[in-house]
Amino acid sequence: MKNIYFSVLLVCILKGLSAQYFIKGLVLSSADYRPVSNCTITLNKEEGTFIQKVYTDKNGYFIITNLPAGKYKLTAYENGFKLSDLDINLVQNKADIIFELKPIQVVSDEVIIESIKNKEPFNATHTNLDKEQIKKFNILQDLPVILATTPGAVFTSDAGAGVGYSGIRIRGVDASRINVTINGVPLNDAESHGVYWVDLPDLAGNVNSMQVQRGVGSSTNGSAAFGASINIETTRSSMEPYSLFTSAYGSYNTFKNSIRFGSGILRNHWTCEGALSMIKSDGYIDRASSNLKSAYGTLTRYGDKSLLKFIVMNGRETTYQAWYGVPQDSLILHRTYNAYNYKNQTDNYAQMHYQLMYSYAFNSKFTLNTVLHYTKGKGYYENYNAAAALKKYGLPYYLNTDSSFRTTADLIDRKWLDNDFYGLVSSVVYKEKKYELNAGLSYNYYTGLHYNEVIWGDVWTAPKPGGTYAPFRYYQDKGIKNDGNIYGKIFYNYSRHIKLFADLQLRLLNYNFNNAIGENTIKKYIFFNPKFGLNYLFNDSSKLLIYFGRSAHEPTRDEFVQSTTGSAPRAEHMNDIEVGYTKKVKDWLLIANFYNMSYTDQLVLTGRLNDVGSPVRENVKSSYRRGIELIAERRFDGGFSINANISYAKSIIKNYTEYLYNYNQDSSFIYDYKTTPISFSPDLVFGSALKYSTQKHFELELISKYVSKQYLDNSGSNERKLSSYFVNDFYLRYHFVKQKLVDDLNISGVIYNLFNTLYSSNGASYGEIANGNRKSYNYYYPQAPQHFALMLQVKF
Repeated sequence: MKNIYFSVLLVCILKGLSAQYFIKGLVLSSADYRPVSNCTITLNKEEGTFIQKVYTDKNGYFIITNLPAGKYKLTAYENGFKLSDLDINLVQNKADIIFELKPIQVVSDEVIIESIKNKEPFNATHTNLDKEQIKKFNILQDLPVILATTPGAVFTSDAGAGVGYSGIRIRGVDASRINVTINGVPLNDAESHGVYWVDLPDLAGNVNSMQVQRGVGSSTNGSAAFGASINIETTRSSMEPYSLFTSAYGSYNTFKNSIRFGSGILRNHWTCEGALSMIKSDGYIDRASSNLKSAYGTLTRYGDKSLLKFIVMNGRETTYQAWYGVPQDSLILHRTYNAYNYKNQTDNYAQMHYQLMYSYAFNSKFTLNTVLHYTKGKGYYENYNAAAALKKYGLPYYLNTDSSFRTTADLIDRKWLDNDFYGLVSSVVYKEKKYELNAGLSYNYYTGLHYNEVIWGDVWTAPKPGGTYAPFRYYQDKGIKNDGNIYGKIFYNYSRHIKLFADLQLRLLNYNFNNAIGENTIKKYIFFNPKFGLNYLFNDSSKLLIYFGRSAHEPTRDEFVQSTTGSAPRAEHMNDIEVGYTKKVKDWLLIANFYNMSYTDQLVLTGRLNDVGSPVRENVKSSYRRGIELIAERRFDGGFSINANISYAKSIIKNYTEYLYNYNQDSSFIYDYKTTPISFSPDLVFGSALKYSTQKHFELELISKYVSKQYLDNSGSNERKLSSYFVNDFYLRYHFVKQKLVDDLNISGVIYNLFNTLYSSNGASYGEIANGNRKSYNYYYPQAPQHFALMLQVKF
C-alpha cells in the first residue's frame, strides 16, 4: 500500500515538473532591425496580475523560465519606442517571440536647446556633464559643487558647508557675467545678473545634462556670456514607470529627502513626471541655517514629428543670513563667527518657473523649436537695526517726556522684491550633409518691484488711523527691462579636414529705473556680438581650433541706481581669442587651450559688498585675462582612470586708479597702479579626479582642487588676499543593479575636505585713510573642515 502511495506521489511531482515552461524572445527596432538592449520585458497574468520583469541582453535577447501553463500578457517597452504587448497561451516552451518596437519620437527633448549648445568639433572650450556624472556628485551640496569639477572653476559657500547661498567663478569671472539657461530660458536675474542657486533647491536632481562653455562661446539667450555660459537641460521623460526615493544625511545636521516618479509612456504618446525635495542644514557658520523646499513636474506628449512639454519648477528658501563673512581677527579663535544674533535675520524667497516647450520636425533636416516661459518671484529679507537713524527711514523723531527728541531707535525692517519675468525663445535648425544652419530669436520682459518696510520699532508704531499696527513703507522703486536678441549660426564642413563656424548676434536692451537722486532714467543699448571659428582635423586623433568672439554686457541695477546721470556706469566689451589643440595618444585624451580675453570698461569687483551682501564693481578702462587650460584623461587596465585639468592665467588691469576715503580731510586719497591683478582671479587652478571602479559596480573616487592665492581688491596687496588652498573630497559608491525587490539601489558616501584643510574660498575688504595711514577691514568666508555625507537611493 505504501508503494502505491509513493508511486502516485512521484507521478504527481513529475507531472508538475513537466508543466514548467519557458519563454524566449528577441527585441528589434523596426526602423533598422537592430537589437534593443536593456529593454524591459514584463510578464502578467491574463487578468493583469504581475508575474516577473526581465531585461534584454546586449544582443536583444530575453528569457523567462519556470512558468506553469496558462494565459499571459507579455509587454516590451524601452525609452524612445512605442510600447508593444503580446497575448500568449502557454502550453509548451516558446522560443520564437519577436518584438519589433516602433520608434515613437523623431524629435527628442535635446533639440530644444540644440541651437545654443557648442558643437563637438569645437570642444576645446567646453565641458559636457551627463546625467550619470551629475548623479554621482549630487549627494547633499548645491549644484555649483558639481560645476566646480570643470576647468578653471572655483566654488564658494556662504554657510561653509555647501548648502544655501553658494556660487561659482570661472576663469576668475563672477556669476553676474556667467550666462545660465535652463532649456534655453535665462536663469540670471534680469537686474542683478546673478544666479541664485538657492532659489531652485536640488535642481541637480532634475537635470539631464549640462554644458559649460568657457569664454564667449556661442550665442545664447539672456544676458551675454562674459567669461562663461552654462546650458542646463532638465530631465528627459522616461518611457518606463518608476519611483525613486533618496535620503541623505551629513554633518552639521544636514538632511535631504526627495521622491521622484514617472508614469512611463501612456497611450503611446504621453508621459508625466514629478519630484518633491526638502533640504535642511544648520550650516558650518553659526546660525547659517537653510530650510529649502522644491517641486518639479513635467507633462510631455511625443508625436511622430513633434514634442510638446510643460515644465513647472518651484523653489522656496529660508536661510539665516551669513552674507558679510567673518572678520579677519576672528578667523583663528572663532572661525564660525556670525555677527547676526536676531532670530529672524533671514532671507525668504519663493520662485515659480513655468515653461511650455514645443518642437516640430518638418522632416529629417528641418526642426522648429519654441519655448514660452514665465517666472514669478517674491520674497524679502529681514533685518534688525540697532540705533537706526529715524530720518533715514522717513520716520518722525520721537518726543521724549522731557520734551527732547530721540533721533534713533531699534527697528526691524523687511526689504521686498516682487518680480515677474516672461518671454519667448524660438529657434530653427536646418541640417544638410555639409552644413548646419541655426537661427533664433528671443524676447524677454521683466518687471521688478523693490520696496522696504519697517515692521517694528521700540519707539514707533505705524501711523495708521485708530492706532492699529501696520508696516510702514519707506522706499519703493520699480525697474522695467525689455531684452531681445536675434542670431544666426552656420557650421560648415568645408572639407574632410576643415570645419568652419560663424555666429552673428544682435541684442537690444531697454531698461527703465530711478537713479540715486530719484530721476527716472531709461538706458538703451544695441550690442552686436560676432563669433567665428575654424576647426582643422589633422587626422582622426588630432585637431586644432581657432576661435574669435566678441561680447558686450550692460551694468546691473545697483550700479545704475547708486549712480547719477553724470556718474552712470558704462557697458563693458570683450574680445575673446581661443586656440585649442586636441590629441588622442593611445589611451590618453589631451586638450590644450590658450585664451586671451581683452576688455574695455570691464566691471571688476572692488572687494566691497553692498547692503545685501552682493559684490560692488567698478569700470576699469583696459584689462585682460590670458591663460592656458590643459586637460588630460585616461582609463587604465584594472579599473583605474584619471581626469586632470590645470588652468594658469594672468588677469591684469592696466593704469588702475583706486580711491579711498580720507576721514581727516573728508576727501578721497588716490592710489595709481600701472598694472595690478584683478581681484578674485587666481593664477593657478588645478583639479583632478582619480577613480577606481570594479565590474561589480563599486567605485572609489578622489576629487582634488588647488586654488592659488586671490586678492580681495585690485591693489595686489598680500595684506588683502585669500590664501591658496588644496582640498580633497573622497567618494565611495556602490550600485546594486536590478535586484528582485528594486530596480536599482545606490549607496554613496563622501568625506568632504578629507585632510581637514582650514581655508576660505571668498572674502571682502573695506579700506580707508585715517591719520595718514591706510586701514583695511577684511572679512572671510571660511569653509567647513573635514565633514561627511551618506546617501541611500532606491528605484522601483
